[in-house]
Amino acid sequence: MLDSLSEEDISAVQLKILIPSNAAGGVIGKGGEAIATIQRETGTKVKMSKLYEFYPGESS
Repeated sequence: MLDSLSEEDISAVQLKILIPSNAAGGVIGKGGEAIATIQRETGTKVKMSKLYEFYPGESS
């Protein structure tokens, strides 16, 4: 599937992963170390939403 996408298409892909709020600290890590490692090793940008902050197009 990814073979048919251009590099521009791939860079525009967004993926939403839901995690319980009590697991957010584990994803972020001490001093942001875990999230920085995820971003560096995968070449992605990770955004953590604040509580009650919704993804565009969501209401709740």
